[in-house]
Amino acid sequence: LSHAYIKTGQRLQAEKTAFLLLSFPEADSDSDTAISILISVSDTFDALGRYDDAQKLLERIRTIAEKRYGVNDHRVATAVLDIAELCEKKGDMPGAEKLYLEALTIKMNNTELIEYDSAILAQRIAEFYQRMKNEERCRYYKALSQKIQGEIDEKSSHE
Repeated sequence: LSHAYIKTGQRLQAEKTAFLLLSFPEADSDSDTAISILISVSDTFDALGRYDDAQKLLERIRTIAEKRYGVNDHRVATAVLDIAELCEKKGDMPGAEKLYLEALTIKMNNTELIEYDSAILAQRIAEFYQRMKNEERCRYYKALSQKIQGEIDEKSSHE
């Protein structure tokens, strides 16, 4: 609902809706419902340019996901990746870099996760380094993405 308000230029109504969602008792729990509410409100704050508020919610999501699913769960990696993207939007490139690499490490350590996600994230990190004009790191992560993709293709051809 908040996103509909944003799309129609009703930013104040979007913000009110976000705060209403945060007032629900479920938003204060460590449940999957809380994660869903916090994701929705974080997305709204991100769209409104309230990056610090969005980041606080994403950090809460990360904490809940770590507690519920363990530190190497793909939901934790997603929260870390979302925080990295916010850091980049805020201009905190060292913070973004650290978190992008942490998200990739979590994804690569997660044996339940399809490796393709790791290849995609390695490519996103390469693009980050390209924006940072760090060609050496960009090439490294492009090559890593291609290596992971090659391993996936090889596994698929043997099945």
